[in-house]
Amino acid sequence: MHTPSSLSGAKVLFHDVVAVSAREVWVAGSIPRPGRRQAALLMRRDGGRWSLAGGVPAGAVSFGAVAPDGHGGVWLGASNYAYDDHRILLHFDGRSWTYEKAPRIDNGPAVFDMAKVPGGDQVFAAGGNPSFDEHSSGWIWMRR
Repeated sequence: MHTPSSLSGAKVLFHDVVAVSAREVWVAGSIPRPGRRQAALLMRRDGGRWSLAGGVPAGAVSFGAVAPDGHGGVWLGASNYAYDDHRILLHFDGRSWTYEKAPRIDNGPAVFDMAKVPGGDQVFAAGGNPSFDEHSSGWIWMRR
């Protein structure tokens, strides 16, 4: 796999992959950085080259799920473990990124998986607060 030179030698964790078409593939993940907060990572293969996706809004520490929108764009699910920040559902329309309203939870929101309904525009996301104690929570989000 040919990756962007800016990732050369970096440890990368891939969490999800989706083929939007025969020529376009997206990969979501993160880059662990010991002693610092990990960095969210989104890569796109368009034709024969991989590149880092540009214009992604700041704030996410990991991208965990990606799904096609059926119109040439993608839905992206993020994790913001370090923030009380609910900007975890993003949409790329082929030109720019926008946030979608996410379910409100206490803190540490994360999207675990996303899926587009075949033949339609509906998209589902499953997520929550991945705490390992009594404060864990979960939710299912739907966009038509």
